[in-house]
Amino acid sequence: ATVNGRDFAASDELVNATLTLGGIVNIFTVTGAFAESSSGMARSESIGIVLSFDDESDFTNGAEWSSTNTDTTNRVIGQYIIGAATLSEADAIIASTDANNGSAFLKITSLNTSSQTISGEFNFTAIDEDNGETYQIANGKFNNIGYQLNQ
Repeated sequence: ATVNGRDFAASDELVNATLTLGGIVNIFTVTGAFAESSSGMARSESIGIVLSFDDESDFTNGAEWSSTNTDTTNRVIGQYIIGAATLSEADAIIASTDANNGSAFLKITSLNTSSQTISGEFNFTAIDEDNGETYQIANGKFNNIGYQLNQ
């Protein structure tokens, strides 16, 4: 993925996906992050996508969702978080899409329910509600990652 044109690559050990089925709505989440530290400063960034959908049969290869969908049950939301901390202070920026701002898109490109692996593409524009700053997340991909199934 890119964030405002800058490359973003999550650390393999910090990629997580969960599919929860059988509730009032079904939920798929995927997050990727990286963290680094040097000279007493720790810094992290994460990108997350949350999809809610009502019909399990819609979660399949080639399925697409957009935040512009007016159906609030079948919707995708993106979130971008930057954090920095020292021993004496911490700061975070949280930018996201929601029903009133930003936009998001998710496409499932491969789904293997036997091995519980998934691949997909995403992009979103997130807005920091504190200062109005916009973050464009483009060309996002996750490839053949394992997901936890909750039923």
